[in-house]
Amino acid sequence: MSLEKMFLHEKTVEIMLKILEAEENGKNIYPLVISKEIGSPYSYISKVLSEFERNALIESEVRGRVRVVRFTEEGRRIAMMLRDLKKELRKDFVARKKLSILKEIVDNAKNNGNAFRV
Repeated sequence: MSLEKMFLHEKTVEIMLKILEAEENGKNIYPLVISKEIGSPYSYISKVLSEFERNALIESEVRGRVRVVRFTEEGRRIAMMLRDLKKELRKDFVARKKLSILKEIVDNAKNNGNAFRV
């Protein structure tokens, strides 16, 4: 299991990131569009969006026959943090740890006068 899936409920985060992506591109976003783009039933998207709205993360407005959603300031801040966390969780931590150990070995060798020649 990936760290991303372990720490973040995938569909909820995808919903937040779809709204963020639309807003950053200057576009309106609708529940039906979110549903189609992330491959989740409209009823699920509507339920999650209602929960977001109840918790003041988004605001919605009915325009004609469609509902347009947008973040509140807090919702946008959380979405941006989720995007950053998602990027961070995609990193290869094992490789980074091995690289850190290798760097420490090289630094210790240099400090002890046994510098490696490359």
